[in-house]
Amino acid sequence: MDTASRRHNIKNSSTMDFGFFTDEKLFDFFCQSKTKMSTIEEPLMFLRHLKDNRLITDELYQKLENTGDDNGVYCALDYIEKRRKKNVRKYWECVAQEHILQRYSQLSDITAALMNSLKSQPKKKIRERVEDRGTGKEREVKKRRTESNSVSDQAGPSSQSISSQRTTDTHVERDFQSSSDSSTEAEDLWNMDKHKTMLPVTCGNKKALLDRKALYKRKRDCIKCGREMISPYMFEEMGGKESCKSWKTSILCQGTTLKSLIEMNILKIPKLNGKFTLRK
Repeated sequence: MDTASRRHNIKNSSTMDFGFFTDEKLFDFFCQSKTKMSTIEEPLMFLRHLKDNRLITDELYQKLENTGDDNGVYCALDYIEKRRKKNVRKYWECVAQEHILQRYSQLSDITAALMNSLKSQPKKKIRERVEDRGTGKEREVKKRRTESNSVSDQAGPSSQSISSQRTTDTHVERDFQSSSDSSTEAEDLWNMDKHKTMLPVTCGNKKALLDRKALYKRKRDCIKCGREMISPYMFEEMGGKESCKSWKTSILCQGTTLKSLIEMNILKIPKLNGKFTLRK
């Protein structure tokens, strides 16, 4: 990119709006550009900027500053990637600030490429996304309620158990959805008081709740799916991930594997002799 174009991008950095991008798009572009972003020269100010915006910890910043490792920026970006989509959106908002784009031309070029990718999307999709912001979720909730009421009105005595099961599943879904929506700009699900006992989890396209106390006690059936308590292995099968044969990595919470949450000591499991398994 020539100097004139770069100056134009920096001048317009204050008007950059990432609200038109989905979290998935920002995350994918971040992963694709991570290696290129890690090659910036004299990255100390950039790392300090990430620390000040709480995208990396003080401990990680001190470690990278003291070691002076050439891979320091990549390590910082790798840390942000593991924190998943919520922090990646915040990362792009920090990178798009004028003083960063003026200092680092590569970041200016990459940010411009991200914004230009929006222009390639059909205008209809962009318009639909704008219209759906703030109202789409409400329409979806109303639709689910209408469908639920319709099924209830048509149900006879023989279908009461099915209707009851659907109602239970709807409550689990609603609890999971409201938690996911509110966590977009709030704290992580696993840090919320209302999820201290039951943590929303996913496997494939299946959603359920993890009983954290049951997991701590190493109980085999610690996943609540509908009305049933099942094992992580069964939930892994329901989500179509049985070939993974590793429930800790195939079951996620807010895009983070249970293995990572265990390693970060967020999900606590007492250390005992022998291999820990919930498969049998």
